[in-house]
Amino acid sequence: MKDTPLGFEKAFKRMVAAGLGCTSFMLLFYSLFPPELESHWIGALYAFSTLVVLWGVLRFCPRSKMKWAIIWLQFTFLTSFIPISWQFVIKAWNQHLSLVEHFPPIMPFIIVTSALLLLLMNVGRLPYYIIANWFLIAVPMLTYLIFHPSELNTPRGLELLFAFGPTSLFFILVVPYQLSYANKYHRMLAVLQRTQNEADRDYLTDLRNQRGLKEWRKRVTSSANIVVLKLGVENFAHLKATFGYAVADRILIEFASRLRIVYQGSHGLARWRGEEFLAVLVNPEADEIENIADDFHSWLGATGYKGIDRESILVNIGVSDMGNLTEFDQLQKQADWALRCSKKNGIDQVCFHFECQSSIDCPTLS
Repeated sequence: MKDTPLGFEKAFKRMVAAGLGCTSFMLLFYSLFPPELESHWIGALYAFSTLVVLWGVLRFCPRSKMKWAIIWLQFTFLTSFIPISWQFVIKAWNQHLSLVEHFPPIMPFIIVTSALLLLLMNVGRLPYYIIANWFLIAVPMLTYLIFHPSELNTPRGLELLFAFGPTSLFFILVVPYQLSYANKYHRMLAVLQRTQNEADRDYLTDLRNQRGLKEWRKRVTSSANIVVLKLGVENFAHLKATFGYAVADRILIEFASRLRIVYQGSHGLARWRGEEFLAVLVNPEADEIENIADDFHSWLGATGYKGIDRESILVNIGVSDMGNLTEFDQLQKQADWALRCSKKNGIDQVCFHFECQSSIDCPTLS
């Protein structure tokens, strides 16, 4: 998820685990010492159930679903504390019970959870939801206590007053600073992300470099099958000597631009070295690989490159066998082997690893 602080996912899981621990303790306590009102243990059971669902989301869903986990946490917080608090306040206003005697012992949990979520998980709109939830609990509670001095002037009444009053002041004073700090943090994070992106990109073509391709592979599911194509501009040295370095650079830039639009399926592109490029096709159709390689050759070798008159780009392509993503290094060697084989047998052609593997003229991997 974008704009999440570093280590957010781990902190988020620990927060959910802590919530599960607290609600489990409350359920165990209420099972040993049954409360007078059923709403006490029903609220704890509801919070425990929603946190279990949230833990399952965090455990089995990918990181891209983290925003839904945050939404679920907001829903859990909203529906766990506000209804039970309002229920007791409304019953107390209707003189059905004494608020200070029957309000469940959840104040520390509300305060600690709100403060930690606000201070440690300042992401997106989450702080605003936490603040709103807090005041939706605190305002009705304080209003009732102020208008009922007999309950306010009890040990539990004073405890609730000082818990909600100073803590509300804490939110009012700390939140602006926290949001300002979060903005600075996100700006710094954006700079770091931009720096990382620049480190992962080739400065001339803006394709990934070898480091960037390695990072890209980490984001592809390990069960994926891939085919590696290594593409080389065979007459690049001639073009550079004929038209100059500036034109040669523009040729590589245009070559990279064409490379981006050839294949519409899932794939990764990189400038491997010099005038050699790499295309990694993810889960391609096995019977379409030859056609895909021909498409790359046709698009990249067509005329129309700026600054070289009517001369054509001569492109050799080496194609690996299909294999698992974890075998990338070996597949890259296969593509390199096939590319070298195509250079030995001629120029401006596509060569497949399974073809050159049996060729006596094919160079070895050493």
